[in-house]
Amino acid sequence: MCNYFAVYASSLSSVLIPKYSVILFFQAAGIALIWAAEGGFRKNKIDSGDFFCLFVILLVAVGYCINNAAFTRTANYILMLIFLMTAKRSQRWENRFVKLMAAAGVFYIITTLLMYLDSELYYRTVPAFYPSERRFDWWYQSGFMTGITDHNTTNGCMLSIATIFWFGFWISAEPRSGAKRVYACLTVLAFFCLILTKKRGNLLFSVMGIMLACYFHDDGKKRRFLKYACILTAALNFLLLGYRFMPSLQEILERFQDMSGDENISIRLAMWQAALKAFAENPLLGIGWFGFSRKIAPLVGGRSGEAHCVYLQLACETGIFGTAIFCLWFGYSLFCAVSLLKSIGGKEKSYSTAMKRWIFISTAFQIFILLYAMTENPLYDYYINPVYYAMSIPTVQIYGRTLRREKRERKRTDELAAVSGKSS
Repeated sequence: MCNYFAVYASSLSSVLIPKYSVILFFQAAGIALIWAAEGGFRKNKIDSGDFFCLFVILLVAVGYCINNAAFTRTANYILMLIFLMTAKRSQRWENRFVKLMAAAGVFYIITTLLMYLDSELYYRTVPAFYPSERRFDWWYQSGFMTGITDHNTTNGCMLSIATIFWFGFWISAEPRSGAKRVYACLTVLAFFCLILTKKRGNLLFSVMGIMLACYFHDDGKKRRFLKYACILTAALNFLLLGYRFMPSLQEILERFQDMSGDENISIRLAMWQAALKAFAENPLLGIGWFGFSRKIAPLVGGRSGEAHCVYLQLACETGIFGTAIFCLWFGYSLFCAVSLLKSIGGKEKSYSTAMKRWIFISTAFQIFILLYAMTENPLYDYYINPVYYAMSIPTVQIYGRTLRREKRERKRTDELAAVSGKSS
């Protein structure tokens, strides 16, 4: 909870604790607490997750030295990765993390609905929290619900997390249980609130992440393709009804239809061209982590921020070498998640409910992030990149432990078979 305060509190973290140095202290405290709880470092083999964390720490530290980037951003990244290296000695924090993020999702669902229904509550509360932001009235009048966050993008990220996580709770729950019905209702509410933000990327890629994870999830039952056909038919019917009766969904679909005149698209194109140009000038090692927002973005019409495409920004900042390492990690961590998800069907009893939930959420969320990274900045945004690392790195470690356990079991079975053969 200390380590991920800035994640589940999102933009409210700057309101509740204005000095980010205090949040960094909380992160360090989280590392110290789990260190003490686990009795310090134990003898464990260094795995691929450790190598990846060390590689990213090196990139971020070198980028800070080259670009004199913000200290808090650098420290945030490094402390988060150190936590994940330390926390792998414990196998208990992952389930608590999932529950924490899902509970935070309920908070953003409730606040989004309240702000949507009561404009007076919205205007009394939200603009006062973020006095430097001037677009709240335009957002509300246009239907882009920020909820209680500082931006509808921030709210969209939190509601994407809520939708994926609660769907994971729903699909892994016991059949016909009361909890399963509650999880289904929370998933629907999160999805409805996500529509209210009018964030087309969050909406599209969240749905794609969930549907692809459902496809890979082999529950061992017959007629699975009929089930997928029913899901697709229900989704299409929902879109048709939503287009007729929900203005927010109608506007999202219309924004997909007419993207050529979208100002956001033209700005992104300019950012992408600038990133490609910087990559062409520094193809091997790039300009250093955090270099785009400091060196390149101001040249694009005096703007600031990230490139709105993680892959192009990685190429710009880390060159061919760094981008290749990241892409290898993206592919390998997703491969581990999908492999575990596929194995659940044949070995259902060997997985606990918490583990089945984790594997499904990890798969869906990784797919969401890799798709979302094409048009946004999930590896650079405070409120969402820790969730990706927290899902992908432990999943790789779980996959490694699973392979080692299966290897030991096969060896034990072979030994017993050999002894039995000799006896007979």
